[in-house]
Amino acid sequence: MRLHRRDKLDIMKDILTLCLGQDMRKTQITYKSNLNFQKASEFVEWLKFHSLVMEANKGVYKTTPDGERLLHTLEKLTAASNESEKK
Repeated sequence: MRLHRRDKLDIMKDILTLCLGQDMRKTQITYKSNLNFQKASEFVEWLKFHSLVMEANKGVYKTTPDGERLLHTLEKLTAASNESEKK
């Protein structure tokens, strides 16, 4: 069994997916994205700075429309990449 390390885009995709359509706290993001709290905070703050997630309430995050567009683009790229690896 080969272990796969996630790159930054995979982690961002995971966080955007988690925050899509539901309220998520950093602690929930940390556990569900399998990161430590510091790394999760860094990614959330980066995504927030670039307006890809927003703080809906104090400590509650949601994916923005821009974040949703980026997420769909990343999913298309992942699918295309997986297709090319199969050939």
